[in-house]
Amino acid sequence: MVLNVLMMGILQEEDLKGFFYGCYILLSLNPNFRGRTYIGFTVNPKRRIRQHNAGFLKGGAKSTAGKGPWEMVLIVHGFPNAISALRFEWAWQNPKSSRRLKDSLPVKKPRETSFDYRLRVLTLMLCTGPWNRLGLIIQWIKQSYARNLSEYLVPPLHMPVAFGPIETKCLEHSSTKSTSFGTCHLCNIPFSVDSSVPLTCPNSCPLGQWHLLCLANYMTQADIMSASDSNHLQTSYLIPLSTPCPACSDAELLWPSLIKSWKIKTTTYRDSCSSIIL
Repeated sequence: MVLNVLMMGILQEEDLKGFFYGCYILLSLNPNFRGRTYIGFTVNPKRRIRQHNAGFLKGGAKSTAGKGPWEMVLIVHGFPNAISALRFEWAWQNPKSSRRLKDSLPVKKPRETSFDYRLRVLTLMLCTGPWNRLGLIIQWIKQSYARNLSEYLVPPLHMPVAFGPIETKCLEHSSTKSTSFGTCHLCNIPFSVDSSVPLTCPNSCPLGQWHLLCLANYMTQADIMSASDSNHLQTSYLIPLSTPCPACSDAELLWPSLIKSWKIKTTTYRDSCSSIIL
């Protein structure tokens, strides 16, 4: 999936402190360690690659010390929290020990590089629960190493593939203290001053705002109905994935992206309210 304008907004929002969690793969440029790879977790990609190349005493990993220079080639980000990203990192590092992967793990081909094999494992992970229902973004930081991931396994359609470096700039928080939230389109109950910030349609349609629980219930039921209509095995998930906007039907609502945006807006709103009280 090509990175679109909506996903660019999500990328920028992730740059806010406390909202970026990524798992990356490094590739050694040292001729003595040609093809050596390293998988890690970070909340700040630019700082992390500097640490790896500076050595163990400067915050780099023991496994990468003395084997550089390293390049951060690819990063998967969009995890809801650090624990989720760290579990993904561990499984990617130790696929043979992961109960979710070990039974379907591909065999390394005779002349396959460690890098290409790690990518094959990555595509398997992206298609395996619970990761296949996360709003992840696959970003090639170094495009010269980019592979067509669909040659291994096609990642879920809601996971875009992006290209280019991660920008770590912080966005200015837009004030929401004077915003009138109106009424939830699903339950028709107005948002009170003390209620949470509504989830909103990415197309900003007039009726596209809902309570979190209202939209979660709607999307979960839509998931079940969709599975039933397509004769798939009916599976009930606690967390929804995607559905057309119930107000305008033009925008596809992706639950992980909605929650990510909602968390940032809620944090901004609470900060603005605290500043008023102070």
